[in-house]
Amino acid sequence: MAFAQRLAIGVVLLSAASSAFAQGGEPAPPAPAGKAQKTAVVVADAFDDETENAKLRAKIYDACRTRGLSPDGKADAKAAAEQSGAMHEGRVVADAGPLDGVRKAVGASVLVRVARDAGGLRVVVVTEGGAKEKLVKTADEALAAVTELLGGPKTSAAPAAAPAGTPPPSEGISAGFILKRPKKDDEPDFGDPKALARAWKDRGGVRVSYGAHAQATGLVIPDTQFAGQNPETGALDVGKATTYGVGLGVGLDLSVMYLPLPEPASGSTSWAAVRAGVRFDVSGLYVRPPLEYTYRTQNGQVTSRDPKYDNIAYLYGVLPFQLGVHFGFGDFRLPTLWRGVVLGMAYSPALIFSLKVGEKEGATQSSFNYGGFELSADITKIEAGAGSQPQIRVSALVLPRVKDDLPWLASAGVGAAWY
Repeated sequence: MAFAQRLAIGVVLLSAASSAFAQGGEPAPPAPAGKAQKTAVVVADAFDDETENAKLRAKIYDACRTRGLSPDGKADAKAAAEQSGAMHEGRVVADAGPLDGVRKAVGASVLVRVARDAGGLRVVVVTEGGAKEKLVKTADEALAAVTELLGGPKTSAAPAAAPAGTPPPSEGISAGFILKRPKKDDEPDFGDPKALARAWKDRGGVRVSYGAHAQATGLVIPDTQFAGQNPETGALDVGKATTYGVGLGVGLDLSVMYLPLPEPASGSTSWAAVRAGVRFDVSGLYVRPPLEYTYRTQNGQVTSRDPKYDNIAYLYGVLPFQLGVHFGFGDFRLPTLWRGVVLGMAYSPALIFSLKVGEKEGATQSSFNYGGFELSADITKIEAGAGSQPQIRVSALVLPRVKDDLPWLASAGVGAAWY
C-alpha cells in the first residue's frame, strides 16, 4: 500500500512538471497582489417615482462594472452633501464643484449624478481628473450619456497619446457634452467646506457700493398764497392753493457697506448689512404755482373767481447724506450662489438746490431738509469668490415738508447698485 501511494504522488509531480515544460519550460510566476478596487457612487433622483430612480441607478451601476468600477451602494452621498453644503431643497446639487467635494467625502473614484433639469435630465460624471456633463431627455439617453462620459471599457493597455498640437482639455462643448477642466492648484476648491466658508467670508465684509438710477420726481407745496384785485371794488383778495410739480431726472449713489454674509453650512439664509454714503439727484421739474385770481362779473357784480396758475421750469438738485440698513431674504440656490430680495431703509437728511429756469437774479435757492428717508428693494444675486456684482434696485426718496419754506419732494427710481 505504501508503495502504491508513493507511485501516485510521483505521477502527479511528473504531470505537473510536464505541463510547466509545455507552457514554456518555466514554472508559472506567482499571481500579483490585487490592487485596491476603484469604486463608483450613483445619485439619481430625476423621477418622481422612486422605482424608476432605482432602476436607473441599477443600470448605471452595471455600466460602471463594465469599466472596472465597483459599485458602492452603501455610501451615504446625501449625508456627505448635507455636511458640505451641497444640498438644495432636499436634493443633492448637480454642480461639478460641490459634487467633487461629495465624491471625496464618500471616498469614491467616480461620482455619477443624474438630476432633473429645466431642459430635461442633467448627467454629471465627476472623477479624480475633472468633470463632464450632458443634457438629455429620457432615462435611456441618460444611461447612454453615462456610458459615453465614463469612456470605453477599462483595459490594462496605456491610453493612446494625443496627436501633436492637441490643446489641453478646457471648458467648452465637445462631442455634444460639456467639458470642465480640472481645477488648477491656485483655484479655490468649493467642494472643501473650509474653502467654501472662506470664500463667503471674503465675499462679504466691508465693501464699496455704488450705483446709478433714473427717477420720476414729484413736488407739492400746500397753501401757496396768491392775490388778485377785485375789478369791481378794487380790493385785494388773498387766497391759498396747492402748487404741484412733476419731472424726470437721474441720480448716483456712493457708499461704504458692511455686508456679513452667512455660509451655506450655517443653515442661515438671511442677513443684515449697514451702509453710510451719499446720493446725488438732478431733476427737471414742470411746476404750476397759483399766480392770481381771475374774475367773472355780471351786472357790475363779481359772480365767481378762480385761481390762475403759472407755468415754470425748475432744475432741482438733491444731495442726501445717508445712513441705512439692509435685510436680505432668500436662499442658497447652490453652495456658491445666493439669490433673494434685499429690503433697505436709510435716514437721508438732504441739501436742496433749486434753479428757476429763465431768471438771472434770485433764481437759485438752497435749503436743508433734516427729515428725509429712503426705502429700497434689490433683486439680488451674490456669488462666492466673485467681486462686486450689479443688483436691480427700486428706490423711493421722500423729503417731507418739515418747514413752511420747504416743499414736499418725492422721487421714485429704478437702476442698478453694485456690492
